Amino acid sequence: MGYSAVASCSCGYESLSLMIGGGLLSFTHFCAFPAYCPEGDHLVTVNMFDKPLSCPDGHKTEPIPYDHDSLVKTLGKEVVASWEYEDLRLEVTDGLYFCPACHNLTLTFSNGDIMWD
Repeated sequence: MGYSAVASCSCGYESLSLMIGGGLLSFTHFCAFPAYCPEGDHLVTVNMFDKPLSCPDGHKTEPIPYDHDSLVKTLGKEVVASWEYEDLRLEVTDGLYFCPACHNLTLTFSNGDIMWD
């Protein structure tokens, strides 16, 4: 099952709808998850099964998934989206994360309005 989320920050940054997870026919080889692309200085969605991870805009630097310690200030109490398959376990919460716009740890994720399969 896939979910959608939106990332927003007090600086005014707001992402488009972010797809997280995989579908019934793709879950063994596709898992969408938000990541920070340092070269493009933007939030992207990557397939966590790709090794190495790659920016969909073609930047050469490997994106950093938003569950990486360097992008998390505090985890929230509520899980916004999670994904688990074999040894791949991912989640974003309503905590505080690195904002690609202002570079502060003030970005939050909230539930989107789409569940997909």
